[in-house]
Amino acid sequence: MQGIERPGATRRAVILVLASMLFASAAMASAAYFLRWYPAQQREDRIAELMRRANDAYHLGRLTKDADGNDVETFTDAVLAESPSHTRARALRRSAAVQLQNEATSLRNANQPERAVPILTAALRLSSDPSIRQDLEAARREVESRSVTPTPPPP
Repeated sequence: MQGIERPGATRRAVILVLASMLFASAAMASAAYFLRWYPAQQREDRIAELMRRANDAYHLGRLTKDADGNDVETFTDAVLAESPSHTRARALRRSAAVQLQNEATSLRNANQPERAVPILTAALRLSSDPSIRQDLEAARREVESRSVTPTPPPP
């Protein structure tokens, strides 16, 4: 009987078409994943690049904002704008702030508190650590006490 189809031939054809469509969509999704087309992956790539540049700036000693924008503060600001809870960016900012605080302490110990104040202000922008705030207030008090001229003794 030539004119009569076998039962199940249509079902096999439908299954074959559905299986090939499923395979094709899986292949496209895999290609998109490996080619980094997804927005979340692109965001992760941007953050990773900014963190790499921030680490490079840290090791070069570029801790505070400069004219070129190649510094820890600028790069970590960009990272935290995209991901406010990024722990590595916060840790790097804290390390840079501690380094600046140590530099300012050295200046204060060398009787140069007026040079320590801008450094501590930059450190406070990087980290809101209470010890930095205390050091800044102490340095400002030292500068103010130096600027007050002593009154001459009475004759």
